[in-house]
Amino acid sequence: MALSPDAFRETARKGPRCTVCVIEQLLSPEDRKILEGAFADPRVTSGAIAKVLSDNGHDVRTHTVQRHRRGGCLR
Repeated sequence: MALSPDAFRETARKGPRCTVCVIEQLLSPEDRKILEGAFADPRVTSGAIAKVLSDNGHDVRTHTVQRHRRGGCLR
């Protein structure tokens, strides 16, 4: 079997940029650090992160946070 790097690019996920990545760029450095800490803490659920972000004016859903956490988003 001969694998081609182009074959993987053809099947790469396409779509809009990750909402969480966009939100991270909008946050102050201090808030970004707090958010990164929440992502790193396994006790903090994706639902809790989505709720806090939504409560602070950022339109994001739990499944978007989950995909970002898994590294499956378009960064």
